[in-house]
Amino acid sequence: MFDPFDEDRAAYRFDFTEQRNHNLTIENVGHLLFFNSKGKDRSGITPQMAEFLDYLNGQISRKPSKYIIQLNDDIKEYTSKPEWGEIMNQIALMRENIQEDTRREDIVKTIELCREDFNLDDNKILSLLTKRYGDDFTKHQLQEMIEQTK
Repeated sequence: MFDPFDEDRAAYRFDFTEQRNHNLTIENVGHLLFFNSKGKDRSGITPQMAEFLDYLNGQISRKPSKYIIQLNDDIKEYTSKPEWGEIMNQIALMRENIQEDTRREDIVKTIELCREDFNLDDNKILSLLTKRYGDDFTKHQLQEMIEQTK
């Protein structure tokens, strides 16, 4: 649902070509396709794919194809099952863990920067970290991170 190459196209196709001589290709081994549901240039896609990309954007035509009707029914059926809530909770927990890991990595980099480039002592570093990350981590957790970077 974004344009990875900033050309506002709905589809990009990459085939296997030799790096220096683009006339040398390996055919019939496959290719890579990128689809951008927001792309305005839809000249390289079928009407069915355009309808699917519209569906991804939350747009359903007045007369959807059988495929889109079946897809929508399947999604409704799947998301109504109790397992769906469990899966969504697991995904949310994974996202939280990733975000916390990322914040911890940022904190370690900040500690190293404060020590190496600004020659700050641990108390000053703790003060800075508390201002920036105090909503996400306790003072004790931040102190532990400072100690771990020594």
